[in-house]
Amino acid sequence: MSLTDEELLEKIADLKRQISDAINERRQLVSEIRRIRQKKNEKLERLRSVRQQIAQVREELKQRLNELKELKQRKSELLELVRRIRTELEEAKKLQAKFGDVDVASLERKIRALEWKLQTSTLNLDEEKKLILRIVALEKKLALIKKREGIKEKRIENKAELLARKVELNQLRERLQALVNEVTEKRKIYLSLKEERDNLFKEIGDLKKKIEDLKAKIEEVSKRIQELKSQRDALVNELKKVQEQERTKKEKLILEQKRKEVETKLKQGARLSFEDLLILYGEGKGENGEEQTGEDGRNIR
Repeated sequence: MSLTDEELLEKIADLKRQISDAINERRQLVSEIRRIRQKKNEKLERLRSVRQQIAQVREELKQRLNELKELKQRKSELLELVRRIRTELEEAKKLQAKFGDVDVASLERKIRALEWKLQTSTLNLDEEKKLILRIVALEKKLALIKKREGIKEKRIENKAELLARKVELNQLRERLQALVNEVTEKRKIYLSLKEERDNLFKEIGDLKKKIEDLKAKIEEVSKRIQELKSQRDALVNELKKVQEQERTKKEKLILEQKRKEVETKLKQGARLSFEDLLILYGEGKGENGEEQTGEDGRNIR
């Protein structure tokens, strides 16, 4: 069933509206893709920054852990040194307590006196043996007392060394605690950055998927626009044909009306003009000035 001009015009107008709506939809989709791409680029830039920060924090953490290891080793060495100094001080204290305040010079005089007696006195074998044993005992005691004097001096040095090492050990403990806190904080930052990196990976993947979905939708809308344009063009061509048919029909009606008028004039014996003759016997011109062929199909030249 053929459609009228009004119906065709209405359908064409509706298709134009659909095409306009589809084009606007495509523009919005393209704008959305640009927005998402911009967001994706920002995420990628942030991801690059986070990766650099992770590498930096990892290196700092490695350095702190190495320093922590070295400080722990130094702490062990200091503790061993303090333990050794304390042992030496304890031994010196015991040795000093054993001999009390014996005077070295007095003990040396006793030994010299006994040696002189051994050399100048007439002694039997048993007395001589006892005297020698006493001299040997005193010499051993003198050696220990001299050692005690050396240990006494060493003890003073050890006390100073012990104090210095205790100060260093306290400083080391403070540095160790500060370093442990710093390592803990660095680990928190590192884990936080890794979590942010993983989230960025996911967000970027989601944005890529959205872009692909939008591309597919744009392609779908573009196909729909093309189909609508094809439908519109087909209706426009059909409208032109209908309008041409209506124009031709109208012109034929006008020409037939004019022919009847000329025939009436002829029957009444009125004089016919050249144009009347053309309408009656030959080609006439329709409303738009185009030549029309008469009933007998002849053309008058």
